[in-house]
Amino acid sequence: MTDYPPPSKALAARLRKLSSRKGREENQRFLVEGPHLVKECLLSGLVPRNLILSDEASDSIRSELEQIFIIHKNISCWTLPHKEFISLCGTITPQGVLGEFDQPRQLSWDLFGEWQHPKLAQFTSEGVTPGGQPIRIVVLDSIQEPGNVGTAIRCSAGLGANAIVLTCGCADIWNPKTLRASVGAIFRVPIWANIPHSALEQRLQTLNSTIWVADPRGKSIFECKVIPNPLILVLGNEARGPGSGWSGMAGARTIGIPLSHGLESLNVGTALAALLSAISAIESGQRRNP
Repeated sequence: MTDYPPPSKALAARLRKLSSRKGREENQRFLVEGPHLVKECLLSGLVPRNLILSDEASDSIRSELEQIFIIHKNISCWTLPHKEFISLCGTITPQGVLGEFDQPRQLSWDLFGEWQHPKLAQFTSEGVTPGGQPIRIVVLDSIQEPGNVGTAIRCSAGLGANAIVLTCGCADIWNPKTLRASVGAIFRVPIWANIPHSALEQRLQTLNSTIWVADPRGKSIFECKVIPNPLILVLGNEARGPGSGWSGMAGARTIGIPLSHGLESLNVGTALAALLSAISAIESGQRRNP
């Protein structure tokens, strides 16, 4: 196996800055930990600026790196002592490899609603709305916990959402916890982040969409016989719920999941998975009984 040199002091200092949102925004870069996320980045077309290996990385991790270098020959790789490596990746049991990548340029907000545009269709092999597939947009409103944001992105991508919008106040999508929780789904669905409420409200009003705001006190989704199209599904902070401005928007209504045993709410990822699964089930019934 190849032995890699330590990074320069300047590189090590820059990598440490990427642990904060400010550092990621200033450098327009992010770190991912583990071979799976490194490969997800590569599959999405990103090429690492640097790969960082723990000096305690297993032979299997080193072998996976060698396979990456067969295809991507000009990637710089460095080795750090394990304690320094842990301080960079922020996990107790890291997998032994970090990748430093440039942040992809965010899609233009002008494209929101242009679902057949090539820059949106490229995110899935079938395109964003293949064969008239219903349009389902998930809005995450001021969700601050990175793990919840990452899980919500993963659920959205896996359960049929066409795109995701994160309002200002949400956790950074390039936060390592967000990336880990998304398990690479962040590269599989169009995402607009840091969108002001005013810009989002203005655009939604032009799309003639129905807005469902998730709220345990809302109408049970299982009472819905027809799923509107397009549909905007809004989920807010678990403690406070979506902002008060949603209730006054044209076409908005609250929708909920009946809970038992005295529970008042579910975490964002669980609630979103339940709602999207219920939507799919109701749509299947619509197709069988048009």
